[in-house]
Amino acid sequence: MMTCLKYSNIGNRKENQDFVLVCELGENKALYIVTDGMGGYSHGSVAARVVAESIADSLMKGLDIDCSVSSANNKLKEIIAESNGGKMGCCLSGLLAEDGNVKGFWVGDCRIYQYRNNEQLFVTEDHSLVSQLEKHKKLTIAQRERYGHIVSRAIMGSSEDKVDVVELNVMPGDEIILCSDGIHKEIPMDALIEMIHTNTLQLDDSEFDDNNSFIYIRI
Repeated sequence: MMTCLKYSNIGNRKENQDFVLVCELGENKALYIVTDGMGGYSHGSVAARVVAESIADSLMKGLDIDCSVSSANNKLKEIIAESNGGKMGCCLSGLLAEDGNVKGFWVGDCRIYQYRNNEQLFVTEDHSLVSQLEKHKKLTIAQRERYGHIVSRAIMGSSEDKVDVVELNVMPGDEIILCSDGIHKEIPMDALIEMIHTNTLQLDDSEFDDNNSFIYIRI
């Protein structure tokens, strides 16, 4: 039996363009997903909601993760066309649990973390310019701040937009966090988990520059 806690807040922004969804898709099948509408583009909150809900609908119909993401891309493409071609998109991280099997999927700079006995076992690699550059050289703090908002892949209504998928080896007691970059850029995951453990979760919106959202799952 998996338990979860979900959280989303606006931070120091005019609108919350994150979207958090937890839903049962059938017997012994559940979806957890955090989507982050892309700032600087039109209707980020719409893109985040449409993509999350479309993926959930497709998974409920029996499609796999890749096909569900493709369907969400097509849906977003339709909405973009109806809005006279304005750019829309989102990053996401998700978890699909079915009959004891757990698969994570993500694109952009939303992340998945897995912890066991307070030790980090897994974290996703961002699809971002910073991540790409750091494979070749160590970046300065100024460079990280300059390029930190640029993602190299997202869901934007194109057939080329894909997610990475990983099967997670989980055990009872494992803890998983799905989060937008507004969380992982501002607070260490071990500190967040400690607040959840001690029932002292108090996040001050004034301290967050961006929308900040997460789903905490305990296996």
